[in-house]
Amino acid sequence: MVLHRDGKLMSDLTGDEKVDRLPIIVSGSGTGQLLCIPKLPSRTGQAMENAIFETVLDWGIKDCIKALNFDATIKTGISSCACVLIENLLENKALYLVCRHHIHEVMLEEA
Repeated sequence: MVLHRDGKLMSDLTGDEKVDRLPIIVSGSGTGQLLCIPKLPSRTGQAMENAIFETVLDWGIKDCIKALNFDATIKTGISSCACVLIENLLENKALYLVCRHHIHEVMLEEA
């Protein structure tokens, strides 16, 4: 299975404030499943890792995750990336699949 995640700043369901949400999806063997969309207390790798790992444990798929898909526009070092933290908690090596979908947004911001 491939674990996908991509944080989004969204309007909160209860008001006008913006909150960080983290859609967590798995795919494999021609299927996909949205697992959950938790609200994050912060945009840190640690907060993402906690939400993702809790979800993976809740769904009982810890040993099924073989690859991690993540946004290539992260601005933190790879050691603080949620993927590294998740891989450590999975206690298994995972293939990193880098998504380049948002790279144009970064290029436009810099122009």
